[in-house]
Amino acid sequence: MKASVPQQHILRRSHSSDAIPAFQKLLAAWPYDADNNVRVAFGADGREVILVRLRMGLEQYELNDRPDGRRVKGENSFHIRRDHKCSGAAGVGKPEYFHWPVS
Repeated sequence: MKASVPQQHILRRSHSSDAIPAFQKLLAAWPYDADNNVRVAFGADGREVILVRLRMGLEQYELNDRPDGRRVKGENSFHIRRDHKCSGAAGVGKPEYFHWPVS
């Protein structure tokens, strides 16, 4: 998959019915193309997201943190939590715990 990364502004998160025509307008302005289906965009709150255009719509992925704003045991993501746990185990001389995954 070849990725194109133009900077775009996207819709605000809204549950109102006026967001549906705006979303349809966005999809119409970005027709599906398997070779050009990835963009980096900015949300209304300024955060960067990755948009992936699909035949039947759109997927959005967060670049930083979790989309719900929650934290995993004080970390921004499960992956970062595991990484810190593995690094900590290796640093205290317990290499048997330095593998993926660690419970």
